[in-house]
Amino acid sequence: MSVWLVSCCLRFSDFRAVIARKTLKSLKESTWNTVRAVVKNWGLAEDVHYKVNNLAGTLQFWNGSVILMLEMADLPSDPHFERFGSIEVSAVGVDECSEISQRAIEVLFSRIRWRVHETLGVSKMLMTTNPTTNWIRGRFVQDDDGNKVIPREGEYYVPFSVFDNPDIAFRQTYEAALNKISDQATKERLLYGNWDYVDHAWINWNYTGLAKATNGGIFYVKNGSYNTGYT
Repeated sequence: MSVWLVSCCLRFSDFRAVIARKTLKSLKESTWNTVRAVVKNWGLAEDVHYKVNNLAGTLQFWNGSVILMLEMADLPSDPHFERFGSIEVSAVGVDECSEISQRAIEVLFSRIRWRVHETLGVSKMLMTTNPTTNWIRGRFVQDDDGNKVIPREGEYYVPFSVFDNPDIAFRQTYEAALNKISDQATKERLLYGNWDYVDHAWINWNYTGLAKATNGGIFYVKNGSYNTGYT
């Protein structure tokens, strides 16, 4: 996501990209660092090819393009996200989108209207997330019965896990850390990208009527109770 936004800013002048997360704190501590690492690894020099304004939350390139940080948390004082009303951007990247409401995503998508025709041609938003059971799964991946969802026109779901990361050293370190997780449901989500999890309802044998998980060896109960002791 960071590579895509940076490359767009380098390809097109006066391009306005947004990188967003639920809170600015989490954005600054993670995704924003990745953006800065990308421009550094590509040989761009700070204060020569780009400038960072941490107070304003911007990374401005020499060609007039900019990446803006944005917080997307639901606020009781702004239930309709009217604070997004004055934003005009060319593309958006949303990290950990499962933490963000569907309304926030859709309102922000409607603000992708700055030089779109001259650059990417259509409005584009890239979202990333770990597997979850909220609206993201139902809209892009599968329904409550485990059936594959047919995405809406123009929407796509691309599976990706730590094993797909091209950085071998990072992949090995992260995989080793995730393998130490004792909770099976958490490990299935974060290590294997398994959307068929239920936090407290795992059993290790086949039972008629239960939905089969993608690893082929674990089954879960979504509703009701059974004499196994799991609900």
